[in-house]
Amino acid sequence: MLWSDMASLRLTEAATNALILGPVGVGKTPLATALGHTAIRRHLSVSYSRADKLFTRLRAARLDNTLDAEIRRITAVDLLILDDFALKPLDATQTSDFYELVVERHRKKSTIWVSNREPSE
Repeated sequence: MLWSDMASLRLTEAATNALILGPVGVGKTPLATALGHTAIRRHLSVSYSRADKLFTRLRAARLDNTLDAEIRRITAVDLLILDDFALKPLDATQTSDFYELVVERHRKKSTIWVSNREPSE
């Protein structure tokens, strides 16, 4: 995806996703945050979270039987930004939660994944 496509937020219109990859310190998080601010100015709902914090929140929701409501809340936002994705391997529960989010948002809402991992990883 080209920068002009990212900056225009065409991905939200098409309900597609973006993966921002690069080494530490090149500005991936500020870029994703700027896209979130642009989306808010266009009256879109946005949720930003570090991936580890999101998975912790989902684990807590599972424990207090609010997981379905939390998944619905997360899948309802127009643009979900998950930063620092896959810094550590996902455990079985996190993998299941990741799959659930992807399936529920697929072709309905947009997600921006930010990671410093190589695609091969």
